[in-house]
Amino acid sequence: MMFMSFFWIIILIAIFYLIYAMVKNKAEKPEQITSYEEDPEQVLLNEFMRGHISEEEYLHKKKYL
Repeated sequence: MMFMSFFWIIILIAIFYLIYAMVKNKAEKPEQITSYEEDPEQVLLNEFMRGHISEEEYLHKKKYL
């Protein structure tokens, strides 16, 4: 009887660890790796389209490209 309880505790710990590992792994992955072959203006546009920079920032940086 004690072995069965121990077995289920180990199973639950393993399940929680697997869930934790999957969530942690997903959080550490970058959204997208930018290729160095892309045009800088295209990279800037992509950042603007994703919402990472504002329109003002986009226009200001585009002026200097």
